[in-house]
Amino acid sequence: MDSVNRPSISFVRFLEAVHYPPALVEASIQYCAAELRKSSITLNGNQEIFVLPACVDPKQPIELLDTPVLPEHLARNPSNPWRVGDAIEQLATELKADCVLIDLRAGLSELSSPLLFDPRIERFIVSTIAPQSVNGAVLILEKMALLRSSLATDIDNLAAVPTVILSLLTQTLRDSQDYDAAIEKLLTAFPPFDEDDTAALDYFIDAGFSDNLMCIRDITQALALTKESPLFSRLKLLPSTKPPLKTGKKPKRMEEAKNSERSNDAKKLAELCERYIYAERGEGEKLLITDPLRNLAKHYQNSIPNTLSIGAKGAGKTFNFLQLCRAKTWEDFLKKLNTKPIDNTKTLIFPFLVSKNLGRQAEEAISSCRKNCFQQLGLELAFSDTEFSDRINNAGSVTQTDWATFWTTEILRTFNPTGQHLNDLNQLLADKNLRMVILIDGLEDQFPTPTDPIAQKALETLLRFPDRFKEIRESHLGLITFVRADYVRAVIQQNAGQFEDRYKAFALEWTAESFLRLAHWICAQTGLSWAKNDSESLSSHELLEKLEKLWGQKLGSVKSKEAFTARWVFAVLCDLNGRLQARDLVRFMFYAATESQSGRTAVWDDRVLFPAAIRSAVEKCSAAKVEEAILEIEVLNQWSDELKKNQVDRSVPFDAQEESMGLPPERLKALQDLGVIFEDRDKMTEKKRFYLPESYRSGLGFTLTSTGRSKVLAIIKRNLKLPF
Repeated sequence: MDSVNRPSISFVRFLEAVHYPPALVEASIQYCAAELRKSSITLNGNQEIFVLPACVDPKQPIELLDTPVLPEHLARNPSNPWRVGDAIEQLATELKADCVLIDLRAGLSELSSPLLFDPRIERFIVSTIAPQSVNGAVLILEKMALLRSSLATDIDNLAAVPTVILSLLTQTLRDSQDYDAAIEKLLTAFPPFDEDDTAALDYFIDAGFSDNLMCIRDITQALALTKESPLFSRLKLLPSTKPPLKTGKKPKRMEEAKNSERSNDAKKLAELCERYIYAERGEGEKLLITDPLRNLAKHYQNSIPNTLSIGAKGAGKTFNFLQLCRAKTWEDFLKKLNTKPIDNTKTLIFPFLVSKNLGRQAEEAISSCRKNCFQQLGLELAFSDTEFSDRINNAGSVTQTDWATFWTTEILRTFNPTGQHLNDLNQLLADKNLRMVILIDGLEDQFPTPTDPIAQKALETLLRFPDRFKEIRESHLGLITFVRADYVRAVIQQNAGQFEDRYKAFALEWTAESFLRLAHWICAQTGLSWAKNDSESLSSHELLEKLEKLWGQKLGSVKSKEAFTARWVFAVLCDLNGRLQARDLVRFMFYAATESQSGRTAVWDDRVLFPAAIRSAVEKCSAAKVEEAILEIEVLNQWSDELKKNQVDRSVPFDAQEESMGLPPERLKALQDLGVIFEDRDKMTEKKRFYLPESYRSGLGFTLTSTGRSKVLAIIKRNLKLPF
């Protein structure tokens, strides 16, 4: 501090004045406050900062070496061990300060302990990921955890949960094993209130290394540089220690009306989500435009599409398939995506292979699309899904050549052109100045076991069929195949990664941002008053603010240290690779909305889904997801049967080599590809290094050990990389 803003009192002198007051303690505090006012720093004309330094003259800190009164002297008062905190609070009150920041020396000491363990004070622990620094932070957190249990604090108290700031981080350090080890140790030292809670992750803040902060002249420069730091933006999201303004109690009639309105919103939301959980039912004609769909439109704005749409189970493949069927032409589908087609040639859409579990509305959309296609071609509608499926089952070939002939014959049989080659169908379309995109979906219904030799060849040939269409000169034929990612990896034996990369732009992957857009879009489709049809144009920050009306900013009051709701929901629904499926979010919103229709109190009249309903929805989602997946995914069904045969207590992490786990190498790999099992490859020397995401763990009957809980949270923090 410069001489103008350097006060005439210090923390040392303040303690002395409080411990040995010349008159009353109040008079000493008033004197200290008056002296601090003389040297305050004014920011932006309306903000005032008072600085109480450790010593008066930093160039000659001799008073620090000859301290007559220490915090421990005040803390030894048997009637009030927190007298140091009281004194500082009295000084802040006299100054009318909104907030007090205390910079303590590192570690446990007679100087820091009376403040560090005061249960009323919110604590920020700053550490690097160096083992020595982490071990020191762990020791402090362990002592804080003991204090928490003895004082029975609750999470609504800001001081109940410390915030840990990991400083001097570079990207290399973030990607290192030391980073994961630090997170795991720190989480173990101060576990969350709820065993299965991810709230603790919100209070681990990464502070990136910054050259600008390595040499600071004075407090004015420090304040200016701090505002430019990403850490500043992150800390602004933390709850305010300032008590909320008292607005007075609402009239009972007003509270009841608000509760009724929110419960009604929850009812409407539950009804819509129940219809949308399964795309096979054909519910919903509107489309959320995501990046994969935008890429599809951009790549094929003036040409016929020839591609695969790869996505995990529940990613939205069948939903997009049905939206294409409803459009009936590629040009109309582009218009749905707000893209103007460049080529004027009409491109028909024909659903060739479809799911076997379609609802009435979905069947009607497919039938109407096929009818339109045959009419445009001047042909009679004569297509039987059952007969087509029978011919596939009876094919029985194990060579790619035979399967290539089979698929070609089936396509030609559908449209009955003269000739025996795809070129003949292409010529038929050219003569009528038409183009056609063939759609394929429901491969998992037709081929439930992709590793079966016959199914493998049939699928591989079909997945490589876009290349055959591209070989046609002046092609009027296109193909979009919707396929599960695990099927691609099971079928493509060589260079599977390169094969997937070819179609990565169209892969149905749900990022943290598209997760927010989907949640808002569902609310808009429900007709909630605050959710307009602008889900595609809002920024992530705007979406977060809007969604506070859905589930609140936090799983508790704004000033609590509960988890930020959006982060918590994303973390519990995605797998440990950070991958989320659209169906899981819709299902989660259904269960949470169902629970939110009753049992609501006035405390939660600011949101549609209240915290208890949100938390209870997770286990129900896991049970429903596992029950559904067992029926549809053969390898998971096999593993579930093995687990039922060996009824033993199972916990995460586990050893995949244990016989009772029923995980031979092929099954283990398949389940890893699906995201059901996650292997911690940083711990290859440990047998128990396999984990399950929350969305599968409880549904499969696994518990979570204390060490497993900390590791899961560390994995989530490393892999999710949430932008909010």
